[in-house]
Amino acid sequence: MTATRRAPKVTARAPMPCWIPAGGGHVTVRVLDYDVRAQPRRPKRDLLGRFTVVLRREGPGDVRVLLHEAEIGRLPAQWARYVEHEILEAEARDQLPVARGVLAGPHAEDLHVLLAYPSRPRT
Repeated sequence: MTATRRAPKVTARAPMPCWIPAGGGHVTVRVLDYDVRAQPRRPKRDLLGRFTVVLRREGPGDVRVLLHEAEIGRLPAQWARYVEHEILEAEARDQLPVARGVLAGPHAEDLHVLLAYPSRPRT
C-alpha cells in the first residue's frame, strides 16, 4: 500500500509585520480620537500589557491606528510625520507596519502607542 501525498493548500499570505520604530528608545504617544467603546474586542496583551496595533498612512501627516482591522484612532500630526517614512518603506517591501500599544488611565480609557524619535545618521 502506498501513501498518497496531498498537495499543499494555496492561500494568500498575510504580509509580514514590520515594527515601527525599527530601533531606538520608546516614547509613549497618546492616540487621538480613541474611544474604548469603539474597540472591536479586547486586545491580546503580552506580560507587560502591550499589544499590537497596525499603522496605516491615509495621507501626508495623517496616520491611523487600527486594531483587528477597525480604525480606533489617529496619531498626532507631528508624530505622524516622524513615522511616515518608515511606514512608506514597510509598504514598499509589502510588509504590515505595526507598533506596540498600551492602555492607560484608571479605567484603561487612554490608548498610547510606543514610538521613537527618528535617529540621526552618524557622521
